[in-house]
Amino acid sequence: MPVTIPNSAGPYLRRIAVSAKWVRDGNYTISNSWTKEMEDVLRFFDEQNQLQRRLPRLQGKWRELAAELAEGRAGRFLHSHGFRILAWEPPSLTGCPGDLLVQAKTPAPIFVEVKCPDWEGEFEGELEKKEFFERKALGKYVDGEGRAASAVEIPFRVIRDNALKKFTDDRPNMVVVVDDLMLSPAEARGIIDGQVRGFLREPALARLGAILFLKPECPVGEPVRYLSNFYDNPAALPACQLPRDAVAVLKDRAEQDSTIVHDEANRWTDDPQRTLEDLATKLCGGA
Repeated sequence: MPVTIPNSAGPYLRRIAVSAKWVRDGNYTISNSWTKEMEDVLRFFDEQNQLQRRLPRLQGKWRELAAELAEGRAGRFLHSHGFRILAWEPPSLTGCPGDLLVQAKTPAPIFVEVKCPDWEGEFEGELEKKEFFERKALGKYVDGEGRAASAVEIPFRVIRDNALKKFTDDRPNMVVVVDDLMLSPAEARGIIDGQVRGFLREPALARLGAILFLKPECPVGEPVRYLSNFYDNPAALPACQLPRDAVAVLKDRAEQDSTIVHDEANRWTDDPQRTLEDLATKLCGGA
Protein backbone atom coordinates (compact mmCIF):
# COMPACT_ATOMS: atom_id res chain seq x y z
CA MET A 1 0.00 0.00 0.00
CA PRO A 2 1.59 3.33 -1.04
CA VAL A 3 1.89 6.48 1.02
CA THR A 4 -1.43 8.28 1.39
CA ILE A 5 -1.31 11.96 0.48
CA PRO A 6 -4.17 13.96 2.09
CA ASN A 7 -6.65 15.82 -0.09
CA SER A 8 -5.34 19.01 1.51
CA ALA A 9 -2.01 18.61 -0.30
CA GLY A 10 -1.00 21.61 -2.36
CA PRO A 11 0.10 21.64 -6.00
CA TYR A 12 3.83 21.26 -5.29
CA LEU A 13 3.48 18.13 -3.16
CA ARG A 14 0.93 16.62 -5.55
CA ARG A 15 3.33 17.23 -8.41
CA ILE A 16 6.28 15.39 -6.89
CA ALA A 17 4.12 12.60 -5.40
CA VAL A 18 2.71 11.47 -8.75
CA SER A 19 5.72 9.35 -9.71
CA ALA A 20 7.76 9.39 -6.49
CA LYS A 21 9.51 6.20 -5.36
CA TRP A 22 9.00 7.17 -1.70
CA VAL A 23 5.23 7.15 -2.28
CA ARG A 24 5.27 3.69 -3.88
CA ASP A 25 7.60 2.24 -1.26
CA GLY A 26 5.86 3.62 1.85
CA ASN A 27 2.88 2.49 3.86
CA TYR A 28 1.61 5.39 5.96
CA THR A 29 -0.45 8.56 5.80
CA ILE A 30 1.13 12.00 5.89
CA SER A 31 -0.72 14.25 8.33
CA ASN A 32 -2.24 17.53 7.23
CA SER A 33 0.33 19.45 9.28
CA TRP A 34 3.31 17.74 7.62
CA THR A 35 1.60 18.09 4.24
CA LYS A 36 1.43 21.85 4.68
CA GLU A 37 5.04 22.10 5.88
CA MET A 38 6.32 20.04 2.94
CA GLU A 39 4.32 22.25 0.58
CA ASP A 40 5.90 25.34 2.14
CA VAL A 41 9.41 23.93 1.67
CA LEU A 42 8.73 23.00 -1.95
CA ARG A 43 7.29 26.46 -2.61
CA PHE A 44 10.42 27.98 -1.07
CA PHE A 45 12.54 25.90 -3.45
CA ASP A 46 10.49 27.22 -6.36
CA GLU A 47 10.88 30.82 -5.18
CA GLN A 48 14.64 30.21 -5.04
CA ASN A 49 14.62 28.69 -8.56
CA GLN A 50 15.70 25.36 -7.08
CA LEU A 51 12.68 23.11 -7.58
CA GLN A 52 13.19 21.89 -11.13
CA ARG A 53 16.76 20.67 -10.70
CA ARG A 54 15.85 18.90 -7.46
CA LEU A 55 12.90 16.94 -8.85
CA PRO A 56 14.81 13.67 -9.45
CA ARG A 57 15.78 13.43 -5.77
CA LEU A 58 12.48 14.82 -4.50
CA GLN A 59 10.84 11.97 -6.39
CA GLY A 60 13.45 9.40 -5.38
CA LYS A 61 13.65 7.16 -2.33
CA TRP A 62 12.66 8.41 1.11
CA ARG A 63 16.20 9.27 2.21
CA GLU A 64 16.75 11.27 -0.99
CA LEU A 65 13.56 13.22 -0.29
CA ALA A 66 14.63 13.72 3.34
CA ALA A 67 18.03 15.10 2.29
CA GLU A 68 16.42 17.58 -0.10
CA LEU A 69 13.84 18.66 2.46
CA ALA A 70 16.61 19.13 5.04
CA GLU A 71 18.41 21.57 2.74
CA GLY A 72 15.15 23.40 2.07
CA ARG A 73 14.30 23.58 5.76
CA ALA A 74 17.75 24.90 6.63
CA GLY A 75 17.57 27.53 3.90
CA ARG A 76 14.02 28.52 4.80
CA PHE A 77 14.91 28.80 8.51
CA LEU A 78 17.94 31.00 7.86
CA HIS A 79 16.06 33.11 5.32
CA SER A 80 13.24 33.68 7.82
CA HIS A 81 15.82 35.02 10.30
CA GLY A 82 17.21 37.66 8.00
CA PHE A 83 19.95 35.71 6.25
CA ARG A 84 20.28 36.41 2.55
CA ILE A 85 20.83 33.32 0.40
CA LEU A 86 23.65 34.11 -1.99
CA ALA A 87 23.95 30.69 -3.61
CA TRP A 88 22.89 27.05 -3.49
CA GLU A 89 25.63 24.43 -3.84
CA PRO A 90 28.44 27.00 -3.59
CA PRO A 91 31.83 25.82 -4.86
CA SER A 92 34.72 25.19 -2.51
CA LEU A 93 38.45 25.18 -3.14
CA THR A 94 38.43 21.66 -1.69
CA GLY A 95 36.53 20.51 -4.79
CA CYS A 96 33.48 19.55 -2.71
CA PRO A 97 30.55 21.99 -3.05
CA GLY A 98 28.54 22.97 -0.01
CA ASP A 99 24.78 23.35 0.30
CA LEU A 100 24.30 27.07 0.93
CA LEU A 101 26.14 30.35 0.93
CA VAL A 102 24.35 32.86 3.16
CA GLN A 103 24.95 36.33 4.50
CA ALA A 104 23.82 38.10 7.65
CA LYS A 105 24.05 41.90 7.95
CA THR A 106 27.83 41.63 8.05
CA PRO A 107 29.03 41.24 4.44
CA ALA A 108 31.14 38.12 5.04
CA PRO A 109 29.45 35.13 3.30
CA ILE A 110 28.91 32.02 5.43
CA PHE A 111 29.55 28.63 3.82
CA VAL A 112 26.90 26.17 5.03
CA GLU A 113 26.87 22.37 4.91
CA VAL A 114 23.56 20.64 5.77
CA LYS A 115 23.42 17.14 7.24
CA CYS A 116 20.31 15.09 8.05
CA PRO A 117 21.09 12.07 10.25
CA ASP A 118 18.10 9.88 11.06
CA TRP A 119 17.05 7.14 13.44
CA GLU A 120 17.75 4.43 10.88
CA GLY A 121 21.43 5.39 10.98
CA GLU A 122 21.47 4.78 14.72
CA PHE A 123 20.42 1.15 14.22
CA GLU A 124 22.46 0.69 11.04
CA GLY A 125 25.70 0.84 12.99
CA GLU A 126 24.49 -1.48 15.76
CA LEU A 127 22.68 -4.36 14.03
CA GLU A 128 23.57 -6.98 11.47
CA LYS A 129 22.08 -6.36 8.03
CA LYS A 130 19.16 -8.77 8.44
CA GLU A 131 18.35 -7.48 11.93
CA PHE A 132 18.55 -3.89 10.70
CA PHE A 133 16.00 -4.40 7.95
CA GLU A 134 13.68 -6.21 10.37
CA ARG A 135 13.95 -3.32 12.86
CA LYS A 136 13.57 -0.70 10.13
CA ALA A 137 10.28 -2.28 9.04
CA LEU A 138 8.84 -1.66 12.52
CA GLY A 139 9.16 2.13 12.24
CA LYS A 140 10.85 4.67 14.45
CA TYR A 141 9.17 3.91 17.78
CA VAL A 142 8.45 0.42 19.12
CA ASP A 143 6.46 -0.14 22.32
CA GLY A 144 8.60 -1.55 25.10
CA GLU A 145 11.89 -1.06 23.29
CA GLY A 146 14.61 0.13 25.62
CA ARG A 147 17.97 1.37 24.39
CA ALA A 148 20.48 4.07 25.18
CA ALA A 149 20.26 6.96 22.74
CA SER A 150 22.86 9.67 22.26
CA ALA A 151 21.81 13.03 20.90
CA VAL A 152 25.28 13.84 19.54
CA GLU A 153 27.09 10.63 18.57
CA ILE A 154 25.66 10.44 15.03
CA PRO A 155 25.79 14.22 14.37
CA PHE A 156 29.43 14.38 15.47
CA ARG A 157 30.24 11.45 13.20
CA VAL A 158 28.63 12.93 10.09
CA ILE A 159 30.33 16.28 10.74
CA ARG A 160 33.75 14.61 11.06
CA ASP A 161 33.29 12.26 8.11
CA ASN A 162 31.27 14.30 5.64
CA ALA A 163 31.35 18.02 6.43
CA LEU A 164 34.87 19.02 7.50
CA LYS A 165 36.40 18.07 4.16
CA LYS A 166 34.38 20.84 2.47
CA PHE A 167 35.65 23.71 4.62
CA THR A 168 38.53 26.04 3.82
CA ASP A 169 40.32 28.30 6.29
CA ASP A 170 39.52 31.59 4.56
CA ARG A 171 35.82 32.08 5.34
CA PRO A 172 33.14 31.45 8.00
CA ASN A 173 31.82 27.87 7.95
CA MET A 174 28.73 26.39 9.60
CA VAL A 175 27.12 22.96 9.73
CA VAL A 176 23.34 22.76 10.00
CA VAL A 177 22.15 19.39 11.35
CA VAL A 178 18.49 18.79 10.50
CA ASP A 179 17.84 15.53 12.30
CA ASP A 180 15.26 12.79 12.72
CA LEU A 181 17.03 10.99 15.57
CA MET A 182 15.57 9.21 18.57
CA LEU A 183 16.90 12.00 20.76
CA SER A 184 17.39 15.31 18.97
CA PRO A 185 20.26 17.65 19.88
CA ALA A 186 17.92 20.52 19.04
CA GLU A 187 15.87 19.57 22.11
CA ALA A 188 18.80 18.88 24.42
CA ARG A 189 20.16 22.34 25.16
CA GLY A 190 21.97 22.23 28.50
CA ILE A 191 22.23 18.44 28.42
CA ILE A 192 24.74 18.26 25.57
CA ASP A 193 26.58 21.55 26.16
CA GLY A 194 29.69 19.94 27.64
CA GLN A 195 29.89 17.33 24.88
CA VAL A 196 29.56 19.96 22.15
CA ARG A 197 32.18 22.22 23.72
CA GLY A 198 34.60 19.29 23.98
CA PHE A 199 33.90 18.37 20.36
CA LEU A 200 34.53 21.91 19.14
CA ARG A 201 37.90 21.99 20.91
CA GLU A 202 39.23 19.17 18.72
CA PRO A 203 42.06 20.53 16.53
CA ALA A 204 40.48 18.99 13.41
CA LEU A 205 37.48 21.28 13.86
CA ALA A 206 39.42 24.53 13.62
CA ARG A 207 37.67 25.39 10.33
CA LEU A 208 34.19 24.84 11.79
CA GLY A 209 32.77 28.16 12.95
CA ALA A 210 29.44 26.95 14.33
CA ILE A 211 26.85 24.18 14.52
CA LEU A 212 23.13 24.83 14.18
CA PHE A 213 20.92 21.92 15.25
CA LEU A 214 17.46 22.07 13.71
CA LYS A 215 14.49 19.82 14.45
CA PRO A 216 11.21 19.98 12.51
CA GLU A 217 8.52 18.60 14.80
CA CYS A 218 4.76 18.37 14.80
CA PRO A 219 3.12 18.64 18.23
CA VAL A 220 -0.16 16.74 18.26
CA GLY A 221 -2.93 18.76 16.64
CA GLU A 222 -0.65 21.71 15.88
CA PRO A 223 1.31 23.00 12.88
CA VAL A 224 4.89 21.85 12.25
CA ARG A 225 7.47 24.03 13.95
CA TYR A 226 11.26 24.15 13.95
CA LEU A 227 13.23 23.88 17.19
CA SER A 228 16.85 25.00 17.17
CA ASN A 229 20.00 24.74 19.24
CA PHE A 230 23.11 26.70 18.33
CA TYR A 231 26.79 26.60 19.26
CA ASP A 232 29.46 28.92 17.91
CA ASN A 233 33.07 27.75 18.06
CA PRO A 234 35.41 30.14 19.91
CA ALA A 235 38.32 27.80 19.11
CA ALA A 236 37.85 28.12 15.34
CA LEU A 237 40.32 29.97 13.18
CA PRO A 238 39.46 33.69 13.24
CA ALA A 239 38.53 33.73 9.52
CA CYS A 240 36.22 30.73 10.02
CA GLN A 241 34.20 32.15 12.92
CA LEU A 242 30.74 33.47 12.16
CA PRO A 243 30.11 37.24 12.18
CA ARG A 244 28.84 38.49 15.53
CA ASP A 245 25.44 39.53 14.17
CA ALA A 246 24.85 36.03 12.78
CA VAL A 247 25.81 34.46 16.12
CA ALA A 248 23.51 36.82 18.02
CA VAL A 249 20.48 36.01 15.84
CA LEU A 250 20.92 32.25 16.03
CA LYS A 251 21.71 32.23 19.77
CA ASP A 252 18.64 34.31 20.52
CA ARG A 253 16.38 31.93 18.60
CA ALA A 254 17.94 28.89 20.29
CA GLU A 255 17.32 30.41 23.72
CA GLN A 256 13.67 31.01 22.83
CA ASP A 257 13.31 27.41 21.66
CA SER A 258 14.99 26.12 24.81
CA THR A 259 12.36 27.89 26.89
CA ILE A 260 9.60 26.25 24.84
CA VAL A 261 11.07 22.77 25.32
CA HIS A 262 11.61 23.31 29.06
CA ASP A 263 8.11 24.65 29.68
CA GLU A 264 6.42 21.89 27.70
CA ALA A 265 8.49 19.18 29.38
CA ASN A 266 7.34 20.47 32.77
CA ARG A 267 3.70 20.38 31.69
CA TRP A 268 3.99 16.84 30.35
CA THR A 269 5.75 15.61 33.48
CA ASP A 270 2.93 17.01 35.60
CA ASP A 271 0.30 15.12 33.56
CA PRO A 272 -0.02 11.59 35.01
CA GLN A 273 -2.30 10.50 32.17
CA ARG A 274 0.29 11.03 29.45
CA THR A 275 2.01 7.81 28.41
CA LEU A 276 5.58 7.54 27.20
CA GLU A 277 4.24 6.85 23.73
CA ASP A 278 2.24 10.09 23.79
CA LEU A 279 5.33 11.96 24.93
CA ALA A 280 7.41 10.53 22.09
CA THR A 281 4.72 11.50 19.61
CA LYS A 282 4.58 15.02 21.06
CA LEU A 283 8.32 15.43 20.86
CA CYS A 284 8.98 13.99 17.43
CA GLY A 285 5.75 14.21 15.50
CA GLY A 286 4.71 11.62 12.95
CA ALA A 287 5.20 10.90 9.31
